[in-house]
Amino acid sequence: MYSIGTSKTDITAFKKGAGMLGYGMHFNTMEAIETPLFARAYLIKNETAIIAFVNCELCFITIALKQGVLKKIKRLRNDIEIREENLMITAQHTHSGPGGYDHHGFYNVSIPGFSFEIYQTLCEKIAKSIIDAYNHMQDGCTIEFGQAPFDEDTPVAFNRSIKAYNANKDTSPLPFEKRHLAVNRMMAVLTFKNATGKPIGSINWFGVHTTSISNDNNKICSDNKGYAAQFLEDYFEQKGITNYVAAFAQGSCGDVSPKFIRNKKRHFQRGYWEGVSPDDFESAKANGRFQFEQAQKIIHQNNQLINNHIDYLFDYFNAANAAVDKEFTEGATEASTNHATFGISFLEGSPTDGPGLPKVLGWIGRRFSTFYYYIEYCKKALKDATEKEKLVALKEAQGNKHSIIGAGNKTVYYGNNMARLLIPDFIDPNIQSLRYFYKKIALGDKPWVNEILPIQIMVLGEIAIIGIPAEITTVAARRLQASLQQQLKAKGVEQVILSPYANTYAGYITTYEEYQTQHYEGGHTLFGKWTLAAFQTAFKTLIKTADQAKTASIIPTNFTEKEIESSKFYVRPWYKRKQKKLAKQMKKHMPS
Repeated sequence: MYSIGTSKTDITAFKKGAGMLGYGMHFNTMEAIETPLFARAYLIKNETAIIAFVNCELCFITIALKQGVLKKIKRLRNDIEIREENLMITAQHTHSGPGGYDHHGFYNVSIPGFSFEIYQTLCEKIAKSIIDAYNHMQDGCTIEFGQAPFDEDTPVAFNRSIKAYNANKDTSPLPFEKRHLAVNRMMAVLTFKNATGKPIGSINWFGVHTTSISNDNNKICSDNKGYAAQFLEDYFEQKGITNYVAAFAQGSCGDVSPKFIRNKKRHFQRGYWEGVSPDDFESAKANGRFQFEQAQKIIHQNNQLINNHIDYLFDYFNAANAAVDKEFTEGATEASTNHATFGISFLEGSPTDGPGLPKVLGWIGRRFSTFYYYIEYCKKALKDATEKEKLVALKEAQGNKHSIIGAGNKTVYYGNNMARLLIPDFIDPNIQSLRYFYKKIALGDKPWVNEILPIQIMVLGEIAIIGIPAEITTVAARRLQASLQQQLKAKGVEQVILSPYANTYAGYITTYEEYQTQHYEGGHTLFGKWTLAAFQTAFKTLIKTADQAKTASIIPTNFTEKEIESSKFYVRPWYKRKQKKLAKQMKKHMPS
């Protein structure tokens, strides 16, 4: 038997005019609230250990956010034995939520900047959800595990990068028309019941991007998974079960979209794809209903009762300089990762879920990337052999990616400062923000994205929940899950559940083959072509050193108050003009 507590807390951190996190579009700002955002917390305890799992209706989690939550808990309830090792905070990846809560600067550029107001709100509310769950713990609880695939004709998830999927050696190529089969259609559910057998909550994992609502939206919204969670909670409320807490967590959604209907009447910047309806909010509700109905069906199955056992493993690893085991590289002995870089295909975005840089500018950018690499190579070859070797190692790790922004070594085009980024500010205000923060300390001496990454394993009975600080594609997840299944089998684990967007965020994890195609997913695989192999190696090491892995062996980058202050939120001039224009329009139409 377990002691289990659940809670649901409103974490809507609305700041008018601040950017929403996910699409990276300067015009994707918060102007209103369509739905509130929630954190759903679960504390699980037995005689020997306690763990906490939190799922937030946010785009992703950051190290800064998790550290802030832990500080709040320590200040408010120091008696709760929650630390970074036994706390997993995840996000369901809505692209219609607030940004600006990362100390690393890059993902704050479109917001623009770090927002103390948003950060403090999120820290306080997520900490409150954990404390509330602790205060509502019930003894004599049980946990059940069930899973089932969606029917093939349910239009819930579609592979958005079918060419990259088909490039994998361990897949059977599928035509574009059958891209709904090129995803993991399995939903896994943990159901929590109290001593009387009454359901009190559940967590389910299924991979589909929370992007039913497109990048032209200006309303806070929890998107398809948020609607699904509310549908399930309302369902139990109608059955007389109050305060049921339902988390719809993400799965392997890196290359999976909820959009499948092409509408040529749409604008190219928004993208031509949509869900079941031209109205994005209706599409989000419809997709959420598919997920709700599947979760409801699984909960009412004859599911497996898991045994009374809790364990957890946690550590950090340096993803920019990770050892890679040849077991995961098909025998390549000199495989390695390197500093985080963004490719041109990242800036071009995903055609299905969020188009970015126009193709013509992408073509030009690739030419510049190649040109500047050879310029830097020649300069370093003449001046410093060590620097030349570093450049060659970076290029080798990144492979055929046309790198443009070196977020790890703080350069553009392999070695230049931001002034050499030959994209004028008027093309995109984000370029203006990038230069603005570069001139200040915000994008200065520290990496612009997190390179010291947390990896985490939580074991409940025969189930292992794997915390991944990135988004992972369908086949990459299949391979990682298989290697973890093999390594954890000796510890009594029968089922491995991957839980992405956990504890921080570091772009994508693609397979080696998918990386070669350099679609959006490959361009956002920050640490190069061996990123998946590096994660497989890191988890293998974590499991091997289980006795020492209760606390972290290294720590992530720390930021000074001055560095954080330098990256604070600011209102762009164009937004002030926009607000004045809206005010005039409202005044004009007000009754006299």
